[in-house]
Amino acid sequence: MYKLQPPLSPVGSRCQRRHAEYYLETGDIIFRVEETLFRVHKYFFLRESEEFRKGLPQPPLPGQKVRGASDDNPFPLDDVYSDDFARFLWVFYNPEYSFEGVTVQDWRSILMLAHRWQFPKIHALGIRELEKLDIGPVQKILIYHDYAGPEHLLVPSYTQLTLRDDPLRMEEGRALGLEVSLQIAKAREAARGQSDDAGLRSAGPVTLEDGDLEDLVMGVFNVTDASSTDSNSTTRRPKSSSRTVPTLNEVALPKGTSTNGGTGNSDSQPGPDGQNGDQKTAKNGNDGAKAQSKPSKKGNSRS
Repeated sequence: MYKLQPPLSPVGSRCQRRHAEYYLETGDIIFRVEETLFRVHKYFFLRESEEFRKGLPQPPLPGQKVRGASDDNPFPLDDVYSDDFARFLWVFYNPEYSFEGVTVQDWRSILMLAHRWQFPKIHALGIRELEKLDIGPVQKILIYHDYAGPEHLLVPSYTQLTLRDDPLRMEEGRALGLEVSLQIAKAREAARGQSDDAGLRSAGPVTLEDGDLEDLVMGVFNVTDASSTDSNSTTRRPKSSSRTVPTLNEVALPKGTSTNGGTGNSDSQPGPDGQNGDQKTAKNGNDGAKAQSKPSKKGNSRS
């Protein structure tokens, strides 16, 4: 079974550094992501995620050290880029109370981690905000399939690919995969031309009306009518059964340390200490730099 790896060398070496914005003096847990340390408030993680409620350690027994309590023993989060984690933290520490100017790439990072770590409210937020942005049909299909976006919200993207004059390009077909590419080809063929006596369709313009076209697309892609289901039960395309990302309850904790991270009642968790998003950059334990008004644009997301 895959285990999260033990911490790297202590802060002060070239292997680890404190994040400029999210190493907060009042934080009560230290995460290590790649070679970067984040000191934040575990309140948000316990409140929002069953995964973290199960995985984060409780206070240690006398004489034991608990992961996440110090720079030389941080709680490791593997298979995550530090820039993606910073974007995710921005949702909790956003000083502007606004999502204006946040890009598709930012929300993709946030949605990825919300899906992986079971933050349902953050996942729903990411979907709502992505729906407000102009996203190409292939890119949107890929994001929603990777991170469990509601399938009915992809009907406009499927329809756009069905209606456009050009078929899928080679790189688009590779990205979408064989099944989706064949479904798009089927929808394009069914929406065009007239059937001859043998039942074959000749090439031609789209001949279906809007309502019939929508019914065709929903039928080809097995999409449930959104009016008959809510956002949490919408038909979603099954994902691969291969699993490369460990869950937090697979973390090898110190012997005798409890992994029962709480009851899941958000009201039972203490709130974070006073946070000031306008604090200037500080070193050696002071709160981080002025909180960003939108997530960092550095780095690439893992799919």
